[in-house]
Amino acid sequence: MVAGWIKLHRQLLDHWVMTEPEAMIVWIRFLLEANHSPKKRMLNGALVEIKRGQLIFGLEAFSARSGVSISKLRRYLKLLQSDGMIDRLKTAKYSIITIASFDSYQSGDSLTTSKQQSNDKQTTTPKECKNVNNDKNKDIHQQIADTWNEKFSSDLSAVSKVTDKRKASINGCIKEMASTEFDFSLLETWSRLFDHASNSDFLMGRKTDWAMSFDFIITKSKLIKIVEGEYDN
Repeated sequence: MVAGWIKLHRQLLDHWVMTEPEAMIVWIRFLLEANHSPKKRMLNGALVEIKRGQLIFGLEAFSARSGVSISKLRRYLKLLQSDGMIDRLKTAKYSIITIASFDSYQSGDSLTTSKQQSNDKQTTTPKECKNVNNDKNKDIHQQIADTWNEKFSSDLSAVSKVTDKRKASINGCIKEMASTEFDFSLLETWSRLFDHASNSDFLMGRKTDWAMSFDFIITKSKLIKIVEGEYDN
């Protein structure tokens, strides 16, 4: 059993998850199972870093642990994503769940006293779980390009300009994936996608002279293949 504790706030009583007991079970288990610190795991033969606030998720395994049916799990996942509480990066065999704003309300490494807890202004209210990564001074297109450059500048071609054509491609990806479990209007979703793609030897050019480019990954058909794990090792 994993040791440790999480913070909860009484404002949780006013949130929609309290109206459905099984939704509360899912949300609390996500908080409990999320990594407190980054860890690396071997998944399908590849070394993957599961960061703080993330957990490996599989529908059948989670259903067995929680007692929540798979059909209800799918419903709650969509609700939690649409409410900005989680992000889910899905591969062919597993998913990585990222709890939005995990650090903003699960900070602190030592157990505080009752008096300190009463004065703590940070909460675990899901209403606060929003996409706080976005820089309001930049549009989503530039943020995505900046994230690409931060992750791949030493290995792949950098993006020097976000053209109208590239913006249209990104918008196409967002629209294409709107009816799925992934919200590509969020920067965090793109960041997780880039992390996932970086584990592919094929996409990173570790086995051939070819390597993916920014324009490749923002092409709808290619993005879908990456999400579905077709380029996984």
